[in-house]
Amino acid sequence: MRNQRRLTIATALAAFAATLLSLSPWLHAPLVQASPGELFPDSDGDFLPDALEFSTLSDPTNMDSDGDGVGDFMSTVEYLQSNPAPRPAGVQDHEMRILLSGESRSDGTRAIWMHFLFRFAGETLPHFEFFRPYIDFRGQTLPLDQLLSYGRVELKMRRDPNEGLLVHAAVEIGSEADLRAFFRPYEYTIGAQVSIDGKRMNRGVFLKDIQDGSGGNGVFATLVPVSGNQVAFQVLNEGDADNPFWATQRICVMTLELFSSGTGGHTCQIVDASCEPVDGKVSCPPTCPESVGSLVFFPNGLGTITGGG
Repeated sequence: MRNQRRLTIATALAAFAATLLSLSPWLHAPLVQASPGELFPDSDGDFLPDALEFSTLSDPTNMDSDGDGVGDFMSTVEYLQSNPAPRPAGVQDHEMRILLSGESRSDGTRAIWMHFLFRFAGETLPHFEFFRPYIDFRGQTLPLDQLLSYGRVELKMRRDPNEGLLVHAAVEIGSEADLRAFFRPYEYTIGAQVSIDGKRMNRGVFLKDIQDGSGGNGVFATLVPVSGNQVAFQVLNEGDADNPFWATQRICVMTLELFSSGTGGHTCQIVDASCEPVDGKVSCPPTCPESVGSLVFFPNGLGTITGGG
């Protein structure tokens, strides 16, 4: 058994923040470049790792998957996939997006990684008034530092004269087994509240453990904004796309409708759901149509996973 030091996510994020600060002088370098990293390769060089291209249904071999003239990293961090409105030219305000990915380890366990994508409107790091990662299940919110982690962190930066300062920070938040052991029911929103130079944001990812009918552990999948009030489930681990329980080359596209709202967030009802064909290594559970009528809670509103709030 490997002797690995276990750290809390708070410790890992503190190390991440310290790393950001230590790299501040480097940010004045004149060239567009990224800090080295091996955990998350980026085949097409668009600064969005292949693992996140998979989870957001974009193409890891194409820097501009939808051909709209905006690279995949910028499309992802600014939620352009779900917001067809024209994008103003040049650098706008600060923005953040949070995504999850899965990693199959050599010992057969599977790790979950939390990815923080930042676009800062400037050449240096802005001031963070607060940064609060959390996990929310059905309106019950807990600080994410209660979830143990091995504490691996990867950080990449790129300074672009047209897009500003781009940052990708990945933090391992434990294994799928850890998540199942610590938190029930198996539907969560994992995210963070942040204030950057006075701009407050709540960004996160809805994660669901979908049972495959075998009686064992299910498959983790995240909700991916598609357009407007439509979202799709995408499996967290690429290997799960080959699970015979799932229909291949299809995704579960669901239409959400506001059911109720309160100070804690929005409850949306799934009013339509079907397995739609799509290219790529994707999959759709046969239970997809059965989700119609189900309720989904989003802390701070649907904008938590679609941006704009």
